[in-house]
Amino acid sequence: MNWMGAVMAAVGFTWCYSILIGVAATNIPITDEDTGISAPLLDQAGLEVFFDLAYLIIIFPCLGSGLAIMTASWGAWWRHKSTGNTINAGWNTYANLHNFYTAIEVVPDKWANVTDYFSGGSSSSSSDSNKNTLILILVAIAVLGGILTTWSIISYSARSAGMRRRYKYMSDQDRQQEDEGPVPYWEKDGYVPRDKRKTSIWRAV
Repeated sequence: MNWMGAVMAAVGFTWCYSILIGVAATNIPITDEDTGISAPLLDQAGLEVFFDLAYLIIIFPCLGSGLAIMTASWGAWWRHKSTGNTINAGWNTYANLHNFYTAIEVVPDKWANVTDYFSGGSSSSSSDSNKNTLILILVAIAVLGGILTTWSIISYSARSAGMRRRYKYMSDQDRQQEDEGPVPYWEKDGYVPRDKRKTSIWRAV
């Protein structure tokens, strides 16, 4: 189940990065060297294909992990029929069925739009290999960003949980030493340097 949650997190972050990249690409102007005409990095058709391709990449991992999460919530409800488990299982069932219904409805159209664009059938501009490559690169950046963000959060959480677990099972002496910091070398070896020795002011004089 932890992996299913990680997949869902990567899907969510990927879609968030896709929105940010898509908005940025439509507001970054570029000038054609031949015509001198300024246009956004992605036009309307390119932006639509960008979102369609990003959706096609994330929807199938989303459906698979959602199905596993829904099944696990059913199992939890069957073992312990509490109000919380009932609400959780009901919501996961609704969300998963909604995602499947939406995917069945929109995936064929999005797939046709993407293949038509990359094959050059929608317009003359869609046959430009530079724009096709740009869309693929932007989608790859969004997917990579989603994966790296999820991996960073999981790694940080794992380190924090490991440190808390280690601190929990420490002995009282080790826990006190951990709170106070490392023991100075002169206390560890029994040697007290001259500047650390406790002497009276009369003896010092």
